Parts: sequence; C-alpha cells; structure tokens
Amino acid sequence: LANVLEMEADGIRVAQSSNSEHIKIFQTLSAVYNNLGAVYQIQNNESKSGISYWKSIDFAKRLNSDNEYARVNLARSFNRQQKSAPILDESIPFSTEIYREEQRN
Repeated sequence: LANVLEMEADGIRVAQSSNSEHIKIFQTLSAVYNNLGAVYQIQNNESKSGISYWKSIDFAKRLNSDNEYARVNLARSFNRQQKSAPILDESIPFSTEIYREEQRN
C-alpha cells in the first residue's frame, strides 16, 4: 500500500488540503507509516520504528496537518522506563482494492 501511494504522492508537487485525492493519499500514507512504526516498535526495531513515525508525521505535514498517533508513539518509544503499546490507526482499509480507479468514491 505504501509503495503504490508513494508513487502517486511523488507526482504531486504541492499537496492541496482542498483536493480530496490529495487528502486520501497523504492521510493514508501517514496512517500506514504510523502503523508500520508500531509494528517495528513491537519488534523492538527502534531505528525503523522511529523512521516510520517521522515519515508518518512528514506525510501529514504535506497537508498542513498533524498525525497525533505518530507523535504520541514516537514520544512513547523514547521512554525506556515505561513501555507502552503503540497506538494503531485503524482508518486504513484492509485491502488495496479501494485504491483501484473503478472502486474509488
């Protein structure tokens, strides 16, 4: 999912928060990378987890938005004394079928 959407995002020079297609692409990428970071965090892969959370934050910023899940997860991942389970963003569809042209709303 990330690879497909990143190819689409690469073709967008300036993301417009009024464009529904841009919103779908960048919000989904932000959610995907948050969840990927959470998986890496559960696997104790600190470097990949941090990179994924930062990518999540960066994709949200392209829409002049923020991803609170990624920010909280990133902050929690630095707290070595208190281990907390990462927060997953459940707004991602379970299939990439929704991103096929004929199935978009």
